[in-house]
Amino acid sequence: MASAVKKNQIVVGILIAVTLAAVIAIGSRSPSQTGAIYTNRTFGFSLRLPADYTATEAPNTNPPQENGTADIIEFAHGSDSVQLTIMYASYASPQLTTQSLLSNFPSVSGMQTQPFPIAPGNTGLALHADPAHPDEISDVWFGENGYLFQLTAFGDGVSALLPIAHSLTLF
Repeated sequence: MASAVKKNQIVVGILIAVTLAAVIAIGSRSPSQTGAIYTNRTFGFSLRLPADYTATEAPNTNPPQENGTADIIEFAHGSDSVQLTIMYASYASPQLTTQSLLSNFPSVSGMQTQPFPIAPGNTGLALHADPAHPDEISDVWFGENGYLFQLTAFGDGVSALLPIAHSLTLF
């Protein structure tokens, strides 16, 4: 009898330890690890969203034209969001630079920019575009297949911008 009680105590102890380990593992994951994967086959990319973000697409219904109307995908939670704007831009190469953007976006000349690795062979630009927070990266731009992609943070979406941008996979 005493042996059966001791076995039950051991089993209960193991179950408690396993449950605690699972709770700790789930609680220690960052939102980017627990979120959903958003995939867009039309433009050839996927990215990981924070767990509490949703995706809303507003596709362009007009024919593509240089720097024309864009497809917009908003990744949001409450009033915080990261918006992805996609527009046709023949100059948008996988090695995006400030110089390649200047003739079309002269406002970029006054912003602090830095190279941002997107994928093997693809470098975009991180922009410090928010004058209220010049130390924060508020935009990540990159080019692929003749399209210019612009990830822009709104509200506290700036905290989700870099994890989303770092999760990008191009295919």
